[in-house]
Amino acid sequence: GAGAGAAAATPLPLLQQLNVAANRLLLKQVCTHRVPQVVGGGNTCRLFIMLIQGESIVYSSMTHPKEYPAAAAAATFEPQVVVQGDLLLRLYHLPPGQPGVVVASVPLHTDFVRVAQEYGLRVMLADLDEPPSAVHLPKDFWIDFAFAPAPAPTSTAASAAAATATA
Repeated sequence: GAGAGAAAATPLPLLQQLNVAANRLLLKQVCTHRVPQVVGGGNTCRLFIMLIQGESIVYSSMTHPKEYPAAAAAATFEPQVVVQGDLLLRLYHLPPGQPGVVVASVPLHTDFVRVAQEYGLRVMLADLDEPPSAVHLPKDFWIDFAFAPAPAPTSTAASAAAATATA
């Protein structure tokens, strides 16, 4: 009957059913508390981050990896990129002359960020996947994300509409 076909349909995710737009935020800073230790990396770790939304890389610091001493208290990146919805952060160690090694992957959604005076999100070591065997994350390792309200989107159509409305 008609009921069997309806039951087989895949339900839409709740937010899609409600047609609610995800928070649109400016990712100002990503900061690790402590620096990973990499086997064979000597006393330093060359770190870079990559931010991925959907199939697109929206930010990468790979061309300018930062070198940190193994005992460094923190590693800081300032992507200054607008993000919305699902986002994947990958933190890499870049050995000289070799491909990057993923140190940590953090999937998140901008709606996880509470809109208040401080737009922040902290991901603790216990919330991260196990790193590769060549990487040691200190027990007090975490990653902080600092957000701000995103600037209003600009588009030619919106600018033209605003100009028409004021004329």
